Amino acid sequence: MEDVENPPAVIPVLDDASSVLFSTVPASAHAYAYWFTFEGKNVQVEEGDSLELYNTNPRTATSSHTIWVGENTYQSIRVDPPVPLPQAALPFGVGAAVPFGRVRKARKENFNVLEAALESWVSSSSSLELSFFRTLDAAVNPVVSTTHPTAATVGTLVSHLQGLQTFLGTLTTTLDGYASKVVEQVDALLKGYRGKGADRAADILEEGRFSDFFGLSMDGASYGGRLQETMKAAARELPIRKDNRQGDLTAGAEQIIAQYEDVDLEYTDDTSLGGTVELGELSDGLPGSLPTP
Repeated sequence: MEDVENPPAVIPVLDDASSVLFSTVPASAHAYAYWFTFEGKNVQVEEGDSLELYNTNPRTATSSHTIWVGENTYQSIRVDPPVPLPQAALPFGVGAAVPFGRVRKARKENFNVLEAALESWVSSSSSLELSFFRTLDAAVNPVVSTTHPTAATVGTLVSHLQGLQTFLGTLTTTLDGYASKVVEQVDALLKGYRGKGADRAADILEEGRFSDFFGLSMDGASYGGRLQETMKAAARELPIRKDNRQGDLTAGAEQIIAQYEDVDLEYTDDTSLGGTVELGELSDGLPGSLPTP
């Protein structure tokens, strides 16, 4: 029953506030991942390359990400900016349909440029003749031979070292600017050597020291084996004292403490047919007479 004396209060509503509410969720992704994993065969990538994802348009990349670091096999890589999730597995082969992925190389193979730069560097090396190193040696000696070198001698040495640093810096810049193709067979070989514990052999092969590589022994293929091999060789060569070293090396040989003549009772030089043998004290335990041959 309605209370006529006390009617309910009526609050007029001029707006339902629908204009300040979202009709859809204003989000394009719910998560991001800094690591991206290749499916199937490893893709040839290096640090600094770009990972491009084509999810809708084959001509325009949906997103591009710089590759910063990867595992030993580069099956998983770290990228920046991160990849929005969810992201389906993408093929990276040639001629793949959308969606697909692509790795854009940051550095291209430029051996011709490297060759020209090295030839220019070698031609300018005439300034580093023997006289330069003699002058450098003359500048080093006054500094290292005294505990309180003068400012003039130190300044002269610094000037020579700066010239050498500039010259070698040109070579370093030239070598850093060179890039070559990734060869899967070489990567697999290096991975196999390191997986078997031959870490030293893999490092020597990467340095291009092929003569040293093919001359490695079983122990020398690893750093641990090389250390044991060197310690054994040093133990054999370490002298115990300054003089008579050769005698010390053979000190472990068998030594003669005493010597005596071993008499053979069954045969002596004085025994002849028809003769007799003196048995001495042993005759008490023998029969009274022995047959004569």
